[in-house]
Amino acid sequence: MIMKKKLVKWMNVLSIAAMLILVICQFTPYWQYEGGSGSINGYIWFPSHHTQLASYLEESVGTAVEMNDVIGMPILILVLAVIGLICCFRYFDGPATAIIAVIAGIVGLWGYLSGSIYSLGSPYGLHIALCAIILILGLVGTAAYVISQKQETVYA
Repeated sequence: MIMKKKLVKWMNVLSIAAMLILVICQFTPYWQYEGGSGSINGYIWFPSHHTQLASYLEESVGTAVEMNDVIGMPILILVLAVIGLICCFRYFDGPATAIIAVIAGIVGLWGYLSGSIYSLGSPYGLHIALCAIILILGLVGTAAYVISQKQETVYA
């Protein structure tokens, strides 16, 4: 039982670390184009500074790129990472952080795999791998919590 609680804590810490790494990666150069590079969040927060990037994305995709095509997943990942960080500090050995990690992993994988503009990024594989790691850590943390709760019930 104690071992399962430690596993839950470790999975929570590791999943938060992976989510924070993904958020940091979204602020580093993602798309490389003639004349420079641009990050995902740089394009979201300051689209007027990235007019060449917008032209590059539209040319590469073949259609007009709407800000709504780009904004959803990165903002949701950022919000989930902040909520997960708060839950990790507040409920260190509870299931909240693991559940948030599962949601963040699914949202990230869905966002990166469904958006054609994300596949144009240089570190596309790294972002996909981070989302998969977040999902796996969240699933292991959730499973460890459920198993530890069942063992407490049996021994009680």
